[in-house]
Amino acid sequence: AILKCVTAGFFFNVAKLHNDGRYYTIRGTNHILVTPSSSSTFHTHGSHAEYIIFCETHDGSRGGIELRGVSAIDPRWLRELAPHYWK
Repeated sequence: AILKCVTAGFFFNVAKLHNDGRYYTIRGTNHILVTPSSSSTFHTHGSHAEYIIFCETHDGSRGGIELRGVSAIDPRWLRELAPHYWK
């Protein structure tokens, strides 16, 4: 329940795993990297979660935008919490 509340408040901090194996923000324009320290927090059953939420970004040492404070989320929450976004 707490993670669902965080998702509601940080809706635009959601990223989706695409076919190329990279995460992109839900707006689809920004490729983002997950920092190694966060990588274990968003695995589901041994594989990467389809949707994640993050609380912080920073300029990465490897180039690009890196994330901190990452958690896997249930993608069904997105339509429930922001139906207007999907119209």
